[in-house]
Amino acid sequence: GAQIAGNEPVPTGASYFIAPSGDDANDCEAAKSIDAPKATFASAWSCLAPGDALIVRDGVYDQDMSPPPEKAGTEGNVIIVQAEHDGGVHVTQGLGLRGNAHLAFLGMKITGDTNAIGVVSNGTGATAHHIGFYRVGFECTETVSDDACLTLSDGTHHVLVQDAWGSGGGRYMILVYGGPGGSPPNTTCDFNVFRRVVLRQGPHTSSGGNPQAGIAIYYGSDNLIENVIVIDSVPNSDSSNSAFYLTGHAAPPVTSGNRFFGDLALNNQGIGWYLDHNGTGSNNELRDSVIWGSQEGIALYADGICDDNIVDHVTVGASEGDGLWNGCIGSTITSSIFVDNGGSGIHPGSEGTIAEEDWNLFFANGEGPVSDGNL
Repeated sequence: GAQIAGNEPVPTGASYFIAPSGDDANDCEAAKSIDAPKATFASAWSCLAPGDALIVRDGVYDQDMSPPPEKAGTEGNVIIVQAEHDGGVHVTQGLGLRGNAHLAFLGMKITGDTNAIGVVSNGTGATAHHIGFYRVGFECTETVSDDACLTLSDGTHHVLVQDAWGSGGGRYMILVYGGPGGSPPNTTCDFNVFRRVVLRQGPHTSSGGNPQAGIAIYYGSDNLIENVIVIDSVPNSDSSNSAFYLTGHAAPPVTSGNRFFGDLALNNQGIGWYLDHNGTGSNNELRDSVIWGSQEGIALYADGICDDNIVDHVTVGASEGDGLWNGCIGSTITSSIFVDNGGSGIHPGSEGTIAEEDWNLFFANGEGPVSDGNL
């Protein structure tokens, strides 16, 4: 849809106003005037129909901004919640979406204790979908959290997060998780897009649980992570940390067909790009990206099916360990540069196979099965 393509929606209906100095005694007709705004999101949501916009006046909103479950616009008539001025609005008690669709949020900062933004279903068949977040910041402030700062789960699909930033505590800054929920559960989380997003896991401390990651995909397929930066992350776990993390423990569902294009992992504790396939996962791609300053650059691990993953036009450098460790079958590693890694440029792993390995360059890597050279 248009949101996934990146186009910001425009109002097709009425505009309403909300302000910290507003009054919920103002009815919806009055709230169309900037001089008679609503005071709370709970009251303002009742005014909004497909195509309408809620203009959020500058200030701090010490309240939850969540809509009623399944509140929705329609295709081409999105409900828009937009800051009056980008960066001028701060919502302090988070945003939860449950089975909502065709909504867009623009230009505001949203914080929460353990979860700033959560998108889930409202039960079987009532998944959340076609939600857009544009120029939105999110931060989790809990000192010790085992949650994720932004979570999509339980069947959520076609969500766009674009030109955004996130920081704070939690095991994950962004978590894409395919279930469970409903009866039977909605066990997918597919076709979501993260574009031009900057993430930093810290400075707030998360729990000690692992894995921990800047962005993690569990049981999700066909998601796009494009021009995303994970920088200077400091997780609070002693293992399985990563900037970008994919996993699936058993099928169905699978973790396949996810595309990482033009991404950057810089100075992160753990692995830059980590495919931890304990179940079924294949055909994931990392292209035109840079992994720099990780404990290990790229790791393709498998205890199950892990086939036909692609690394192409990627620069991996300054890792403490290997530039790339391959334990998957039929991996394609092409046109990439491995430089100044403490271990091998590429380590083949004990069970992994490489279907294609061509035009890779190796410079100043440590001892290992692959020496410097052009393959």
